[in-house]
Amino acid sequence: MTGKKYPFYNQTERELIKAAVNDYDNIAENLFIREGMGNVGADTIVEQVKEHIRKGNKPPVVIVDYLQILMPHSERGTDKTNTDYAILTLKRLSRDYKIPVIVISSFNRENYSNKVSMQAFKESGAIEYSTDVLIGLQLMGTGAKDFDVDTAKSKNPREIEAVILKNRNGRTGGKIGYNFYAMFNYFSELGEISDSTSTNTANTPRKAATGGTGGKNAKSKKKAKIEAEAVPDTDLMKIKSYELYADDDTDTVLMQSVSADDDEVL
Repeated sequence: MTGKKYPFYNQTERELIKAAVNDYDNIAENLFIREGMGNVGADTIVEQVKEHIRKGNKPPVVIVDYLQILMPHSERGTDKTNTDYAILTLKRLSRDYKIPVIVISSFNRENYSNKVSMQAFKESGAIEYSTDVLIGLQLMGTGAKDFDVDTAKSKNPREIEAVILKNRNGRTGGKIGYNFYAMFNYFSELGEISDSTSTNTANTPRKAATGGTGGKNAKSKKKAKIEAEAVPDTDLMKIKSYELYADDDTDTVLMQSVSADDDEVL
């Protein structure tokens, strides 16, 4: 970083940059990045993990970004067979060393406008069968009759849903809402949502409603109301207040915020 752009940032942005640098400094010694240009495959990842542990380091959390650009195991194999091999190899890595392995995968293009499902993942049935947890990201409202991908992607922030498609040891079908600030590659969690929940917009000041204890046996739902306003000259939002209340005839307030400090931003 040359710092050439730094004089053009306002005071709020400078403070956020400083806070980000301090946060990164706290985790940097535990972060190991292995970048490859088509020369890193599943077997390479296994060997690197073995070497990492052999040197006396703690067993790591492995994050692969992303599955479809791993080096093929066999040049004669199809995309499906190579992807299946990578998934099964990484599954064995997780089992043998008792470590979490998180793998990012792309979608089939025909699923961009359809609700996320297991069939959306490219090239491999092994993704569906071998994973313990499978989570799909989609734009909020995907699959609705009037849904338009370009309109949804043009929003700032973009409204995103994480859908739990598979959970070997827990509940499936739940959705977690997020606001995604593309400029900062930043996700702000909104909480669990349901299909009938209203989505919030990028207008300010704004109110966002989220809901859902989920499940067929849930007796009641809870909703949250958030009020925020824009921070001048940035794409950030400052939280003014929030309330968590029961979705019943009385709208009983379960939790209420104290006014946020002027410098607290989201």
